[in-house]
Amino acid sequence: MPRVGTRILLSAGDPSGDLLGAKLAETLKKKLGSTAEIWAIGGENLKKHADVFMEDLTSQGVLGWLEPIRKLPFFIKLLKKTEKIFKTTSFDCVIPIDYYGFNIRLAERAKKHNIPVIYYISPQIWASRFNRIQKIKQFVDKVICLFPFEEKIYRAKGIAAQFTGHPLTTTLLPQTHMRGKQLKIGLMPGSRKSEVLKHLPVLLEVWTKINRQHPQAQAYLIKCREVASLYPSDDALNAQNIACSWGPNYQLRGELDLALCASGLATLENTMLALPMIVFYSVRPSWLYPILKRIVKAPYIAMPNILAGKRVVEEIHWGDSASNRKGAIELIAQHALDLIDNPEKLKTTRQDLTQIRNQLLAPNGQDPTELACEAILGLMHHSSL
Repeated sequence: MPRVGTRILLSAGDPSGDLLGAKLAETLKKKLGSTAEIWAIGGENLKKHADVFMEDLTSQGVLGWLEPIRKLPFFIKLLKKTEKIFKTTSFDCVIPIDYYGFNIRLAERAKKHNIPVIYYISPQIWASRFNRIQKIKQFVDKVICLFPFEEKIYRAKGIAAQFTGHPLTTTLLPQTHMRGKQLKIGLMPGSRKSEVLKHLPVLLEVWTKINRQHPQAQAYLIKCREVASLYPSDDALNAQNIACSWGPNYQLRGELDLALCASGLATLENTMLALPMIVFYSVRPSWLYPILKRIVKAPYIAMPNILAGKRVVEEIHWGDSASNRKGAIELIAQHALDLIDNPEKLKTTRQDLTQIRNQLLAPNGQDPTELACEAILGLMHHSSL
């Protein structure tokens, strides 16, 4: 393919990576000018900023430990397609974005063709399977970290790494919150089909218990358009004092007193908003749960707790069986009522979350995405010498 000024491939496999990758692509194009050419593997957000969109990877809905096995033929076909392109098209850089399973194999193929690789959004190797860092060292030239502790982990292993701050700090700000006469509770079951199917019935039962104690309270179900068919009708939900809103709706979330939130990006967003939360997650099938407990090394699953190094918000996780589900419902409701009935505890939690958010600000007040782009362009320039 004819040579352009700069040709970069970005690859994201989940919605959060697609969103942050799109912001990175947009900033890179502004810095590089009209001669730049962005190729992308990702979702709708990256597609908007790509000159060449290779494949929709985020719509595959791969989550957890078993689903990637079912999608293996798709991944193999996409990697073969990419390798063929690397043989005929020159790239200045490949930027994998999180999503280790596919992206590390993409990085391996890029290095085979002497293309610099910069990993944006470090995979959570510190949570489980730390041995993955060996392949990152082998196939990645530099890791751009959104959390400060990650930079130290990589550098200790001799891998070039740079903390650039988290982009969400520029778009989500802690809200000045005054508790009103009506208690407002957010119900956030997750954004993927498997999450909604597992978590929504649990949240509806938890809400029934809360509403029984606080009949004037109002719940808000944060829905995801991609799985719109999975939710009960608005009329049915309204009958249970549950209003509906399409996510992410940060403005509404800033007005909530408490969120019941599935583990994932939403917990980090809530941290940015200083929104108190109870974090939960279930594992299906239930037999996989004890195996994962042995594999996962991080002491917490909730991102604010991981960042603080202590329990700032309550977290509950369980293997998805009928008996475990019943216990989880009781536990989530108990923790929620404890917070609701202790306004000072909610206030302290908001203050703790604001402090955690401030840890993620980019150095010297810089814009995180701008700083990440500078790091990427600097390595590309060094590699071309």
